[in-house]
This record gives sequence, structure tokens and C-alpha cells, in this order.
Amino acid sequence: MKIALLDPSLFTWPYDKALVEGLQQNGHEVVLYTKHLAPAEPGAGHDYVRELFYPGLQSAVARRLPSTLFLLAKGLAHIGGLMSLWLKLRREKPNAIHFQWTPLPVVDRWFVPLFRTIAPVILTVHDSSPFNNNPKSRLQAFGSISIMRRFDHLIVHTDAARRTLIRYGLAADRISRIDHGVLGQCVPTGLVPLQEKKADDAVVVLLFGQIKPYKGVDVLIRALQYLPDDVRSIIRVHIVGRPQMDVDPLMALARTSGVEDLIKWDLRFVGEEEIPGILAASDITAMPYREIDASGVLMMALSTGRPIVASNIGLFAEMLVDGEHGFLVPQEDAPALGHALTRLVRSPATRTAMANNLRALSASIPDWRDIAEATSDVYLRIRP
Repeated sequence: MKIALLDPSLFTWPYDKALVEGLQQNGHEVVLYTKHLAPAEPGAGHDYVRELFYPGLQSAVARRLPSTLFLLAKGLAHIGGLMSLWLKLRREKPNAIHFQWTPLPVVDRWFVPLFRTIAPVILTVHDSSPFNNNPKSRLQAFGSISIMRRFDHLIVHTDAARRTLIRYGLAADRISRIDHGVLGQCVPTGLVPLQEKKADDAVVVLLFGQIKPYKGVDVLIRALQYLPDDVRSIIRVHIVGRPQMDVDPLMALARTSGVEDLIKWDLRFVGEEEIPGILAASDITAMPYREIDASGVLMMALSTGRPIVASNIGLFAEMLVDGEHGFLVPQEDAPALGHALTRLVRSPATRTAMANNLRALSASIPDWRDIAEATSDVYLRIRP
């Protein structure tokens, strides 16, 4: 089959890449349509990537525009990109058109029926609470649920997400649950087995990925207040990722909470080649999220096999067993998060046992070729 994948803003490059390559391994011809990329951005240089959306908006001049003007320019460019893509796909006639995101539903909703005149149209709903209840603008949020009704079929990664879409009034027979695969399945070079760490080594807790309100960075900071002195003396928290929000209040919270010295901030874009080393340097992965369905960070962390402390929601709750792979805590419960971290920091043996369990869990998850086959089965099932 000929398949067109759409991720206009390249929100989920690791997932896109793994799915495209899985589909290719199964003999399909796949093109990923996305934004114009800077030379060092993920996706640049891949032969299956077509840069179509937002030309010129990666330039330094565009980035200096006032926010309102930049968003207006991006909105107009988004319309132009959709129109160009529709004309292009009319010529190329793919067998399926698969949206990974609808970044501007108020506009996208008018184009989905146009794409349906070419081929069946599928949407992967990565967030059943669109944009994790934190859209960048009201305009971005408008129509983010109603647009789902315009697609021929929807794909989700969790049973909870499927139930949520059904509560929205979407037909159950138009929703398929397909696993999210492990990202970066090789054990990172330089990964030090937890049992080889010295007793007096610092225990590193990593919160990784773009810094957004739903990630619960503030919850992690507040949790550090509940650590006993012996744990404070050896714990170090690394917060690594590009901010998508104002981090000054987070840093102020760390100061006023008396935990500033426990935190190392590394606030920047992290290239693909750096991720294995960052994961390998940690002992515990923290994900105190407020909202989530599936998590690319979780699926990267599995390949490293470090114990996980996460909110008891979404894929965390469906995939991880509390006390076996790490600890699951209630959302926004800083004392519970602090208690879970204390138990892990104090017990190297527990961390080692959980690491072994996580590696076994990682090995049990379907590979991307199987996930791609399940995805292409959806395409075949809805073809006219």
C-alpha cells in the first residue's frame, strides 16, 4: 500500500519514525509529511520525510516576531500546507491518509472531508484529553474533539483512551487500540548496572522531555520537601528538556521550598544521539504527570530498565505494576511521590529487582513490525 502519514508540527518524531520504518519493513510505501526542518532537527535528511508545512517559520527572523504575529503567520501557513498536501495527494493517490495530529482543529476539520475524497482517513489520538488539557491557545482547543467524528477510523494506545472516546459519543467500532512500541530498544552504551553502583554514589532521579504544565515538574519539586535528611544527602534530580512554559516559577518554587541544591536544570533541546546517555546516567525515572494516555518518554525509559515513579494514570497504570516496575502514585500527591522516592533511594536491592522486571516487560512488548501490521490491518479494514 501507499501510505501518507501527517504530523505537521512533528510533535511525535520518535513514534512517527518507528511506525514508518515498521510499515516499510512490511513492504508498504510510506511518506511522512511534516514541517520545514532546521538542519539539526529530528527527521532532517530522512528519505521518507517531506517538508511541506510552515516554510520560513524556522528562520531567526520569524522567531523574533511578536507571538501574535508569529501564530497568525503559522495559522495561514498551516492552511497553505493543507491545501498543497491535498493537491499533492490527489495526484499521488495513496491508499490511506493517516494523521498523527490535528494541530489546528478549527482549520483541519474542513480539510478532512477533502482528504476523504482521496482515501480513507485515520487519526491516531495520542491524547484523549487533547493537548493534555493544555493547548497553547483557545483557538487550538476549539473543535479538538468534534473533529474526531470526521475520520473514518481512530487509533488509541490504551483501554482508558478508548473508553474516553466512547464517552465523547464516538462509535466503538470506529476505534482500535494498538500498542505503543518501545522506543530505542537497545540498551544504551555505557549503561552501568545498578548493582555495580557504589553505596555512596549519588542517586539520580531523571525527569526527561519537553517541560510542559502537565508533566508535573512542580509536583516533583514539592515532593522533595518530604524527603528525610539521609535521602536528601544522596539524591540528585536532573530535569532535562526544552521548556514549553515559563520555568521561572518552577525555579522560584525550588528556592522557597529549600530544595534548590538538589536539582540540576538542563533546559534545552536534546538531540536523539544524546538521549541514551542521559537515560543511562539516571537511577530512577520520575513521571508525575497530571494527564497522559501514552508516553514516548515511558517507552524510551523501558529500554533502559531504570525503576519508574509515575502517576497512576493512562499507560503508566495499564503497563506498570506498582511495586514491581516502580511505584505508581496518585496525581498531584507530592507526599506520596516523596515517599516512593525515599523507598527507592534507600534500597539499591529494590532498584535492581525493578530494573530486571522492567527489562523483561520491555522484551514482552510487540515490536514495531507487529505494530505496523496491526496498523495496516486497520487501513485494509476500512478501504471501500
